[in-house]
Amino acid sequence: MRQLQVHGPYRIAGFSSGGIVAFEMAQQLRAAGEEVSCLALLDSFAPGVRLKRNFWKGLYKILTFQDLRGYQERIYYLFLHTLGLRRLRKMKTIGETHRWAHWSYKHSPYPGRIDLFLAAESEKHATDPLLGWSKVAKGDLVVHSLPGTHGLMVTPPCVDVLAEKLQDILDRTSHHKK
Repeated sequence: MRQLQVHGPYRIAGFSSGGIVAFEMAQQLRAAGEEVSCLALLDSFAPGVRLKRNFWKGLYKILTFQDLRGYQERIYYLFLHTLGLRRLRKMKTIGETHRWAHWSYKHSPYPGRIDLFLAAESEKHATDPLLGWSKVAKGDLVVHSLPGTHGLMVTPPCVDVLAEKLQDILDRTSHHKK
């Protein structure tokens, strides 16, 4: 990115788990003295925040041997991470590598503005209605509610609402840099 644009202001967005990547990019750019005029997180969960779990559904899944691989993976992570032996785990899939990276990510507070785009369903089902970002944002946290679910917010017709709101932010930040 910096080969194409050596200096800011930068405008960065990330959807879902890409929000964590965008967040860390913004952190590193700011640490390097660069301006990040827009950090847009599209239905991204902050580290440590999850969907609400139903105890009885979870127990049923365990007793009926559903998603055993997921439980096994989490136990491996907790065990190896606690002992400082994560490097011994050989990742078998991109998804597994992705989950371990997400579980391991250590964030620090972000001093700039964050524009958080929330799918209506995510707000209801997360353990934190702002998906954990209120604990991370030390600057302004501007929330934009969107219709639909996590997956549908990036498909028509919901994506039209997202595009309009994001365009407003991009227009604002392009005027800001002049």
